[in-house]
Amino acid sequence: MPTIRTLLPTLALLLPSIVWNASADTRRETTEMRKLRQKAEQGNAEAQNKLGNRYAEGIGTAADPEQAFHWYSRAAAQNNLAATTSMGICYLRGLGTEPDEEKALQYLHRAAGRENPRACALLGVCYIQGHGTPQNIRQGLTYLRKAANQNNASAQHNLGACYAAGIGLAQDEVAAFFWYEKAAEQGYAPAQYNLGLYYEHGKGTPPSRRTAAYWYEKAAEQGNTDAATALAVLCLNSEGIHQDLPKGISLMKQAAEQGNPQAQYNLALCYREGKGVSKNPALVRAWLMRAAEQNHIASQYLLARTCTSEEGIIHNPEEAASWYRKAAEQNHPESQYELGMSYYTADGVPYDPEQAVEWFRRAAAQHHPKALNMLGICYTQGIGIQPDAQQAFEHFSRAAALNDPTAQYNLAASLSTGSGTATDPQQAAHYYREAAMQGHREARYRLANSYATGTGLPQDWEQAIRWYRMAAAQKHPEALRQLGLCYAEGHGIPPDGQQAILFLQEAVKQGSTAAWNDLCSRQNPPEPAHDFDTLLLHAEQGSPEARYALAEQYARSDRSGPGMKKAFRWYLLAAEQGLPQAQHKTALCYGKGAGTPANAQEAAAWHLKAALQEHPDSLYRLAVCRQWGIGTAIDIPAAERNYRQAANLGHPQAQRNLALLLATRAKTPGDRERALSSMTTAAEHNDAEAQYILGTWLERGTCSAPNTDAALHWYCKAAANRHAGAQNTLGWHFQHGICVPQSHRQAADWYAKAAQRGDPTAILRFALVGRGITHTPWNTHPAPETPTRRHRDEPDTAPHLLPQPPPVRIHLDAAP
Repeated sequence: MPTIRTLLPTLALLLPSIVWNASADTRRETTEMRKLRQKAEQGNAEAQNKLGNRYAEGIGTAADPEQAFHWYSRAAAQNNLAATTSMGICYLRGLGTEPDEEKALQYLHRAAGRENPRACALLGVCYIQGHGTPQNIRQGLTYLRKAANQNNASAQHNLGACYAAGIGLAQDEVAAFFWYEKAAEQGYAPAQYNLGLYYEHGKGTPPSRRTAAYWYEKAAEQGNTDAATALAVLCLNSEGIHQDLPKGISLMKQAAEQGNPQAQYNLALCYREGKGVSKNPALVRAWLMRAAEQNHIASQYLLARTCTSEEGIIHNPEEAASWYRKAAEQNHPESQYELGMSYYTADGVPYDPEQAVEWFRRAAAQHHPKALNMLGICYTQGIGIQPDAQQAFEHFSRAAALNDPTAQYNLAASLSTGSGTATDPQQAAHYYREAAMQGHREARYRLANSYATGTGLPQDWEQAIRWYRMAAAQKHPEALRQLGLCYAEGHGIPPDGQQAILFLQEAVKQGSTAAWNDLCSRQNPPEPAHDFDTLLLHAEQGSPEARYALAEQYARSDRSGPGMKKAFRWYLLAAEQGLPQAQHKTALCYGKGAGTPANAQEAAAWHLKAALQEHPDSLYRLAVCRQWGIGTAIDIPAAERNYRQAANLGHPQAQRNLALLLATRAKTPGDRERALSSMTTAAEHNDAEAQYILGTWLERGTCSAPNTDAALHWYCKAAANRHAGAQNTLGWHFQHGICVPQSHRQAADWYAKAAQRGDPTAILRFALVGRGITHTPWNTHPAPETPTRRHRDEPDTAPHLLPQPPPVRIHLDAAP
């Protein structure tokens, strides 16, 4: 339920509207005006005051504030009480004269001294707000009570607002409701609106949306757009009253067209969701823009989101960042976080890690969990701030306590590695579970590993299988692979070779390169019931599957001696019977000289046979042979065709080589675009070499405009996959401050990782840069996970069609 904010930090005076009325019976009213003027000119104070009212409100004549002031002043000179009060209002608001708060207070004090309720009500507001006098809330409340007790509706409403906000009084919703009700019953529209809010949300009275709708309608009939907006929401949402979409939309449009920003925001949501109207992205943007220009925070935030969403009519990250900034500067935590992410990812603004950290801090100060998590990541990686593992751990802990799944995962990773805290496998497993229960894919995989290995938890293969399945359902490549291995080896589940192959194939499609080797060694395995002698018998009887399985057994038992010769014999026999996996293995034997003399021509020929049956790895290897003339004539078009066939089957190395081939032969922007697309696909399939190459392309502008931020992203991906070249490149970037804050410590860490993998350049660079710097050795635990920018079509919490009640202001009385 939205809270009802009752007062602005600084209570603004509401200036009256001058009503320009044209009389329906000009002759009759002109006669009345003539008679009234004659009495006024003869010195009748009451007539002078009434004539001032006619000029102020434009009744029977054109509105003329100067004439109104003239006649009020003549009546006030004769101590006319109503005119004395009106003179105070004229000086207070500058009606027909220059504003003069000191003179205004003099007139109001004169009238209040004679117990005029309007003057007392106005003086109460002046003292509470400090207009024309030092602020004195206690004195102001005294005047408000005096006027309220004389049934002045404005004073009753304002006294209710003071009780609601606790201004000079103990906050008391029941007392606020009491005074709002008194003013509402006198037809005072602001009080009717607030009374509706109290009934809707059960403040100071039992909730009743039906009664709320009644009071909203009363206020809306008097032109109160806040009430019209609130009533429209009840009609549209069918909350406590009968749903009436046409009426709701009509009310919302009227309030929006009259400039109410909340109505404009809600109308935009109606066009966005198709509620009562047809969906219309252009009108969504138009109404959000009108509300955002009035500093409506929710509209600024949602407008920013639509600037980068698929549903928006424009894609403009620069404009999005601008609107995020406007809302962020009004202390909107979600916008502060998003603006920080814009600086962190260089999305619509230049890359600026210090600014990112600053906005993350502002959002974190309001307990924004994602901002707390991002601060933890910045502390971990030294982005925009000095690295501090303990601070990272503290921020991950605070965000995890707020139930952020990414932070829970990062906290678990810290506890696993002892980063910023003592190593605690049990607590790590606990937080992996917390994140996994919220659907965090990587946490589910890590929790399954904990059960499988007994790390931090008792070993439990049934639980391991359960969590592997959940992660596999989210297409986690390694979870799919592990599930396949569990089926193959009977861990926690009955062995099932067919299921094993299916899961390994899916793992390959999702980018697990390790699953390729597993798959090749497990396709069509022998039936578990067959012992060696039975398998040999079936093979001798001519079963191609048995011959292939027998070859696999010989190959596993002896990969370099006589056993490999027997393996090759059986591979060849099965291959000659047309078994594609046997043809592939026969080609590999010829290519490596395993069990038979090396023969590049035979290798290429057998790869061709398997490729004709769409064996992905043979398609890839045949393409390599045709590209470089290995065992066959060079045929670049054929090589490209085979690469493309294997790439379409999800082979990441084929996708990578296809991209390289396309890039070397590119003549048009379309060719370069296709090369970039293929390399990106391979990189997204987690091929480390493709990720590294893609990084170099993006940095150098090989197939597109240079994009150093995107290059850095792929270098990091490849480095996380232990690609030595990427690790060495990241070290160079940190050493020289290229796209990242300069940090010799982080440079030394990356050089050390690459050096441990044998990169000679990294070994030299580490010796030069890392001298005297303690580096963190490579470990198998994941680095803290950085959340990606979410899709812009939906915010974290979808916006609801609910009014955010505007502040209930203390009102000055109507025009005199």
